[in-house]
This record gives sequence, C-alpha cells and structure tokens, in this order.
Amino acid sequence: MARKWEITQGQYAWNFEQCEEIVLIAGYDEIRSFIPPGEAWVEEFENHFFQHGNGVAVRYVDEINAVRRRRVVPRLDYRETDVFEYGRSTNKFMKSEYRRRMREEITAASVDVRLRMVTQALEEMKALLPPHITY
Repeated sequence: MARKWEITQGQYAWNFEQCEEIVLIAGYDEIRSFIPPGEAWVEEFENHFFQHGNGVAVRYVDEINAVRRRRVVPRLDYRETDVFEYGRSTNKFMKSEYRRRMREEITAASVDVRLRMVTQALEEMKALLPPHITY
C-alpha cells in the first residue's frame, strides 16, 4: 500500500499505490468545494500531487481529513504496507498523468460508478501485504 518516508527532518510523506490514490482523489474531490478560499495548502497539494507526481505529504492528508471531519464524513486512513511497482516508481510524469486521468474519471462518474470505484480501491487496500520494514 503505502510507503512512508521523511521529506525533511520531521516532515513525512507517503508513496501510494494506485488504489490508495483513487481513494485520496475521490476523498479530496468530495470535500474540495467546502475548503475555505485562500487556503495555501490546496494549491501546494494540487501542484505537488497532480502536476509534479510527487508523494503526498502527511500534512496534506491531515488537512484533507480536517475538512472531512468538519463535513462529518469518514477520514482517509492509510497504513504502511509492502510497496509494489507503482509505489516504488520514480516516474513522476507517469504518476501525474495517471492522477489527472483518475481525477477526470472520478469527477465525471455517476454516483454509483464512483462508489464502485472507491469500494474496489478500498478492498484492494485491505488486501495489500504488511511492510517488510516500517518507517
């Protein structure tokens, strides 16, 4: 599932598998319109995640969860697991393209299709193996 790593001292990020990214994208899209205007983290998150294909800073997941908590919707929880080819890949262009495509698909999907996508991604997340070494 996810590999946690240190960006700089005391700041951490996740390298996600595709199923985790689907859950993050759908969860973010669900609350995006409820984020107060002018929040600096929104532009930073979208730039790093969708444009540059970087890992996801833990603080961005925390910010998304803060908005989800205010909207009284379940938080997005991630745990360290074994990392596979996608999560280990350093091809940021490929990741940013995948993320933008998934965002378009999720946004355009009907409620039923979106729910199926997220449910399937959550099932895939549950099936991921534990990590060999945790951070």
